[in-house]
Amino acid sequence: MTAVVWIGAVSTVGAHAPLYACGGCLDQLHAMVWDFAESGWKARYRRARTVFGRRLRRLADAYQPTETKGSGGG
Repeated sequence: MTAVVWIGAVSTVGAHAPLYACGGCLDQLHAMVWDFAESGWKARYRRARTVFGRRLRRLADAYQPTETKGSGGG
């Protein structure tokens, strides 16, 4: 049997339940949280930890902000 730990609750419309995770799942969740927290400009300076992080990196690289009206043009 795999040991699990309670990590919180999950809910949806009309239902809720406890949420448990094993050690490997906690490690993956931890890495995904850091990938999200460091997404954006920080993603360009370090290697993504997860597939989720690599997707965030591609989105950050593809994002090209456009100049908005009144943002410095004359």
